[in-house]
Amino acid sequence: MGNGDRITDVLSVVTEAQRAREKSWGHTPIHQLRIGAVYAVAERELRRGGRFKDMRSAKNTIHGALARRIGVRGLGAFDSLLDDWFRYGSEELERAALQRCSSEDQRARVTAVFRRGPGKYIIETDGRLWVLRRFGRYGTIASGATLKSIREQAFTRLRGFAPCSFRVMREIPDEWQLESAEGEWEQIEHPRAGRRPTPRPTRLV
Repeated sequence: MGNGDRITDVLSVVTEAQRAREKSWGHTPIHQLRIGAVYAVAERELRRGGRFKDMRSAKNTIHGALARRIGVRGLGAFDSLLDDWFRYGSEELERAALQRCSSEDQRARVTAVFRRGPGKYIIETDGRLWVLRRFGRYGTIASGATLKSIREQAFTRLRGFAPCSFRVMREIPDEWQLESAEGEWEQIEHPRAGRRPTPRPTRLV
């Protein structure tokens, strides 16, 4: 297998793990995200044919070599680097992948995966203020004394990161999404909420 395939497998696993984490809103342990991501990548590669003889071979090859392909010591170390990227925006996993690249195309693909738009944000209370932060990260983007004030800040500050969404972390679902910087925020319907999605008129400045 060439070095390009090694980089592709790593990026595919990272992408699948990130997608699964966003769907679960961070409730899935990091090792389970990695296991699920490896399964998804192995299943896709097996369908393509020509590389693996069966699912077991595909999973074992991708899973067993995942850490070695970017020079980290074991799956535990890989999980730690992946979790640090999710939570803190650490660049260590990206740097490890870049060191194994042998062409500008590979480096561009690594950068595209690790520097893609933030996507999801949350609003939650820290016991004193309402805070806006990127989903899965601890850094605060904005804060406010009331939920109304921080929601208004989210509508304004996150426009430059479209497409994106944010969720207010409380019992009653309250989630909004923006498809483009020129578009309008729309409230996402949840079964428990019992209401239709509501466009929020916005004025472009």
